Amino acid sequence: MLAQIVTIARYTLLEALCNRLLWLVLLSVFLGLGFSLFLQQIALIESRQIQLGALAVLYRLFAVFFLASFVIAGMLREYHDKGVEFFLAMPMTRSIYFFGKLLGYATASFLLATLYSLPLFWGNEMGSVLLWGISLFLELLLMGSVSFFFAITLTQIPSAMAAVFGFYLLSRSMGTLSLIMNGPLAAHDFMQEIVDMTISGVGFFIPRLDGYTQTSWLIYPGSSWHELLPVALQTAIYMTLVSSAALFDFCRKNL
Repeated sequence: MLAQIVTIARYTLLEALCNRLLWLVLLSVFLGLGFSLFLQQIALIESRQIQLGALAVLYRLFAVFFLASFVIAGMLREYHDKGVEFFLAMPMTRSIYFFGKLLGYATASFLLATLYSLPLFWGNEMGSVLLWGISLFLELLLMGSVSFFFAITLTQIPSAMAAVFGFYLLSRSMGTLSLIMNGPLAAHDFMQEIVDMTISGVGFFIPRLDGYTQTSWLIYPGSSWHELLPVALQTAIYMTLVSSAALFDFCRKNL
């Protein structure tokens, strides 16, 4: 069983190489460096902080976009080209195929987080970059599971991509929405109470991605490793829930 899972994971990584995902990531690394150097040249004050902040934000967005695109496009291509049926015709269960793909996407997440973290070590505190890189890996693990879930459930690339990035935008915005909701300028009428309850209810069921991969960890060194604990706990909880839902849907589908 373990050997079959590893084989599926290795096949998934080979698919990433065939799709030139690695070259796209390397190209985006250099594009991000060029853009950040441009910002450093035009910034009047705190040029180093502006460069580092812009680079961290770009790398995080690049990583999430490339991983989600790879997971959704690869999974749905196998689904529509009968590749899933080909694998399941072999002596393996659906759960083995599912966990093999999940392991492959987790390994791809680790590679992406490593490649996007390496340029940040130049001229920056190692501990802060490690904290940022580990958090990026956990964020990619979670978003890879979410992408896998929507690919299995929606079975169409445009709808799955829209769902993934809608989920990511909402999860990233929960901190800002909470500040606006509890700010001094917030109204306190009946409609506002309904909106507040709705936002609080949604925030209870989705992860707080605004706490992941914080740019401030790089700009202001000295962040504590304890900040990684809630990130790891959220990743473990939500990844387990999303993966369980995806496995349930995958096992009941008629292929």
